[in-house]
Amino acid sequence: MLWQIDIENPHLFINLESQVQKYICKTCGYVYDPAVGDPDSGIEPGTPFGALPDDWVCPTCGTPKSDFEPEDAAATNVPLMEPVPA
Repeated sequence: MLWQIDIENPHLFINLESQVQKYICKTCGYVYDPAVGDPDSGIEPGTPFGALPDDWVCPTCGTPKSDFEPEDAAATNVPLMEPVPA
């Protein structure tokens, strides 16, 4: 795994792999791919899922962002951030 220290909170590591993580709409199966973005909604390629606006919805079915899950959530259970021992 590739980790980076969070500048605002140096006691946390950020999982950089999560920033390229694909997310799946639980309603229709649409896959949000950060490498592609969502150009029709003004989302540039390279935009991680966590950086999408809170009001962003699935471009296929209109499902809210909160109803998406990581593509491999069942396989990895990798946390987005982990505390660093002091």
